[in-house]
Amino acid sequence: MNRLRALALSALACALFACGAPLRNVVGHPLLVDGTPTLQEAEQLIRAGAGVKGWVVEKEADGVLVASLALRGHQVTVEIRHDARQFDVTYRASEDMDYDGTGRIHQNYNRWVNTMVEDISGLEIHEAGSARWVK
Repeated sequence: MNRLRALALSALACALFACGAPLRNVVGHPLLVDGTPTLQEAEQLIRAGAGVKGWVVEKEADGVLVASLALRGHQVTVEIRHDARQFDVTYRASEDMDYDGTGRIHQNYNRWVNTMVEDISGLEIHEAGSARWVK
């Protein structure tokens, strides 16, 4: 009986994990900037950081970017709203990422977004808009 119970619990755990992870949106993440940056300098920084791992970034409006990433048959699209000092990343759409409409998605989505945020955070703007890596 204990063996059957363990097997049932294992099956339940596998089923729960297959449903995905809670979708993560990023709110108010700071940009590393010197002085008084412009909105365009912040956009440059975000584009450079997102591009490190292949995100394709399009400008939708001032302070609003849309970034898409396609990997191994999966695709995600996020909205990046920003001002000169911080940015937000919000889920917009996905394909083959098991998004269930209630806030759960394949765990790779969060990993890809986290990596993009880290890559953006690894840059700073200084000296009249030039971007450089910081450690």
